Amino acid sequence: MFPILPMLYLIEPFWRIRFGVMYTQRIGHLAGNTDIFLRKQQLYDRPSRTSYIFAGWAPANQQLMTMFKRQMPVYESRWLTRIFSYWYVIHKHTRFFENLAWSNHNYREFTEGRATLTFTAEEEARGQAELKKMGLGENDWFVCLHTRDSAYLNAWRPQYSDLWKTREFRNGNIENCLEAAEYITSQGGFVIRMGAVVEKPLPDLANPKVIDYATKHRSDFMDIFLAAKTRFFLGTNSGLFVVATIFDRPVALVNMVPYGAFPFHRDDLYIAMLLKNPETQKIVTFDEAVDMGYYDVEKMFLTELHADRGFEWVENSPDEILELAREMIARQEGQSPTPEEVAVRDLYRDEFMALVPDYEFAGDIGYSFANKYRHLIEHTQS
Repeated sequence: MFPILPMLYLIEPFWRIRFGVMYTQRIGHLAGNTDIFLRKQQLYDRPSRTSYIFAGWAPANQQLMTMFKRQMPVYESRWLTRIFSYWYVIHKHTRFFENLAWSNHNYREFTEGRATLTFTAEEEARGQAELKKMGLGENDWFVCLHTRDSAYLNAWRPQYSDLWKTREFRNGNIENCLEAAEYITSQGGFVIRMGAVVEKPLPDLANPKVIDYATKHRSDFMDIFLAAKTRFFLGTNSGLFVVATIFDRPVALVNMVPYGAFPFHRDDLYIAMLLKNPETQKIVTFDEAVDMGYYDVEKMFLTELHADRGFEWVENSPDEILELAREMIARQEGQSPTPEEVAVRDLYRDEFMALVPDYEFAGDIGYSFANKYRHLIEHTQS
């Protein structure tokens, strides 16, 4: 790097060159970190006379990597990635480093920007053929369903199992989503259960429109195609939902933690996991959660706050998840919430979502959920 730096400074007045390393190992970061770069290029003044060179290797999803390579100069090379990574210690302190980073607060970019990735005609045909194999017709619609569990990380990097245990507060039980799945199919849709590696298959269901794609049909290509074509994505706070987000598909997230992270588009919905104090057997109010640091996203990932205090996470119930699916479909069909529902939603937004930048571009808390737990929003315990 030392011999190259003087040359880069020398040509800087005439042409700018920027280098970066892609975050390829986890699908959420591969999708989100890279897409936010492309959206910023759309929304803000793109530097003139500037060339970018990115390196990446061993992507979590090859199809997604291939699609990004059609939009930006990416060299899929182990050695170039290693070289760029070795340079990073010095490189990051210079103007020549392009950091492919995003935050949990990039709401404006995702809401005001637009999807940049597209499928080729051949890929479209391939995706439709795979849908047909799963039993979907040309005019059928579907919802992707995914809940985070420990199987993927433990299979991917088993040596870090102790670290992964500190992330288990984000997991969810897939069976709690099955009532919502049945409702979606009753409205004419299919439900496609997603996941690269999952702890268990779906229980035997009499409903042929609920498809366990994760255990029967899964491929890198269809992971992306399905997330890009879903009517909406129903799931937990895991990397796969970000793939739907970068294709501008709405998401409805359940068991949402950390509290200070929200889905990225203004037309998204979510409901939060609740926190119980085992000594009092009471649910922590959102005001108390602020004081204890649960709206600090970085702190949530660095320490297992609830374990330190002996607190317990309470997953969203099947009824709550069902109501969220109802609300998402109602919203997509143009139904407006009642004034009372809007009032409790705005109360939560003004009190708690306003703690983070650009919250007005983020998704909404579910109306039914907010009304059910109004006492937690209003700082009182029942």
